[in-house]
Amino acid sequence: MQELENKSQQKRQKNHNHLTPVLLEQEGKAQFIIATHSPILMAYPNAMIYSFDNDRIKQVEYEETDHYQLTRAFLNNREKFFRNLFDNS
Repeated sequence: MQELENKSQQKRQKNHNHLTPVLLEQEGKAQFIIATHSPILMAYPNAMIYSFDNDRIKQVEYEETDHYQLTRAFLNNREKFFRNLFDNS
């Protein structure tokens, strides 16, 4: 019985550890700096996205990022992308 309780406590602690950064961020007590090409991570609510293109740093909107635009274009017309990739002409 003690072993089962220990495992349950470990699971609760593990879940708490994953939530702590998110809770701190929501309270304005933390920030995250993430370098990514993932349009999913860039979509984090209230994210401030900076572009380092063309030897300058500027803040951009999520929808302005190449990663968002490419992913959206692919999802809207994946058949066209595959035709372009595999066309033997």
